[in-house]
Amino acid sequence: MNLFNVTIVNLANSTGILQFVFLFVAGIVIAVALILPGISTSFMLLAIGLYDVFIDAISNVKLNYLIPIGLGVVFGVLTTTRILENSMNKKPRQTYLLILGFVVGSVIEVFPGLPEGFDTILSGGTGEVVSEILPAVLEIVASAATLILGYLLIRFMSKKFGDI
Repeated sequence: MNLFNVTIVNLANSTGILQFVFLFVAGIVIAVALILPGISTSFMLLAIGLYDVFIDAISNVKLNYLIPIGLGVVFGVLTTTRILENSMNKKPRQTYLLILGFVVGSVIEVFPGLPEGFDTILSGGTGEVVSEILPAVLEIVASAATLILGYLLIRFMSKKFGDI
């Protein structure tokens, strides 16, 4: 969609039924991003080229933009939750794996990178000041510890409430 940014903005700025339909569909896309974990609504708006248009519409209260998007969001939330509920009832494993795929896939987009100085540790650099390397090591250790703690907490809660 990024390849057609000009076309998308032109469709959003057009008038009449074409604009309404386009913004309604954009609202549905936003709703999917609201419902499914791992998909950022802001990132989705950026990806479809409507972030600036949407922020401008909110800032200046442009109802000709906000109403179709709002209707699309409401329709999309209702539809997406119904589809997700049916999928969870019929094929829970595949649905969970799909959601997990969205979450894992979004990590690539939001991952800020390794802490500063970590590349020095990996390359076995010598003569580095401890004050430059220590924060990087502490960030990695803290991240791993919170990951393990979160996993153990969820596992404990699942066993306690009998979900496993």
